[in-house]
Amino acid sequence: MSSLTTYLKDALYNHVLRNTSYTSPTTVYLGLMTDNPTDAGLQTAEVDDHPNYTSGYSRQAIAFDAPSDGSGSNSAEESFGAVVTTGSMTITHVALFDAATAGNMLMYAALTSTKEISNGDIFKYPAGNLTSEFD
Repeated sequence: MSSLTTYLKDALYNHVLRNTSYTSPTTVYLGLMTDNPTDAGLQTAEVDDHPNYTSGYSRQAIAFDAPSDGSGSNSAEESFGAVVTTGSMTITHVALFDAATAGNMLMYAALTSTKEISNGDIFKYPAGNLTSEFD
């Protein structure tokens, strides 16, 4: 996950180069996206905005291992409840947020393979499979 949103780029720039305080979030949340959110942090692509969404979706709190050379991975499996009862939807991207709802998107990335979810499917992201890096 290497695409930083404009929000986070500006916050880090100001924090490091302009001595403007940035308070990192106490908890970071993983969200599922059905389209590319872009650097602007487009949140209308999140699962709960999809026409086939019914209920059961919420961003999941995520923790990362200590970094090595600016890169680290999620330390535990993330699991999302069933969100579709009719039809299906395709998960194409994941994103990190600073809040469980609303808030700011921090980073995002495309999945290496898109995942179609249908009635009753549970989307899981295994530990160690979400790598975040700063280049």
